[in-house]
Amino acid sequence: MCRGHGKDVTGPILDSLIRYTVEHFTAEERLMQQHGYTDLVAHKLEHKHLTEKVVDFKRGFDDGGHIVTIEVVEFLRAWLQNHIRGSDAHFVPFLHSRGVH
Repeated sequence: MCRGHGKDVTGPILDSLIRYTVEHFTAEERLMQQHGYTDLVAHKLEHKHLTEKVVDFKRGFDDGGHIVTIEVVEFLRAWLQNHIRGSDAHFVPFLHSRGVH
């Protein structure tokens, strides 16, 4: 972005992010289900919202809309920090209590 190539790399980055979130969230949700995590439904909903937002960013980018790469980065930074420090902070101790490390 600092070199003026933000738009050139945004599409491939969004494609990779979509693939990664789907794979990561699927694996995480599988662990939650296997171990009877009580907040599974709410956690899955958070995952769904993030995935939909990233897909929307990508759709807007592909349609030629002006996507502000700083906006995308800031959204993802805030979402991931809040999700990891919030929802995942509850999930990890739960898994540890079930012997998963």
